[in-house]
Amino acid sequence: MESLLGLLGKTDPELAPLVMKTISFANKPGALSVKTKALMALLADMLLGHDVGVRVMAKQARGLGATDEEIVETIRMAYLTAGLPGLVTGLNAFYDLAEQTQPQAPMMDVQSP
Repeated sequence: MESLLGLLGKTDPELAPLVMKTISFANKPGALSVKTKALMALLADMLLGHDVGVRVMAKQARGLGATDEEIVETIRMAYLTAGLPGLVTGLNAFYDLAEQTQPQAPMMDVQSP
């Protein structure tokens, strides 16, 4: 699968370096660690409902040293701020990017009267 930035480079070679410069600027170490910024981006993807973005950012955050416990707490923040949709999207952090099947939403156990 081609990366989004690779595709952007082919389709709009003028915009691609500007996007890369912005990404590099936002992700450089500062008052917040790079790991913290990755967890923030993970949270944003959860809140926006970006399933694939959650998987990508979870992998990146783990590569920067984020633990499963930190990712679970990030999912809790998604749930706190976005409710059940943020929680369901956030759980994509625990699905492998290589999986071909889409995770299924949990079924509610509703009992009829």
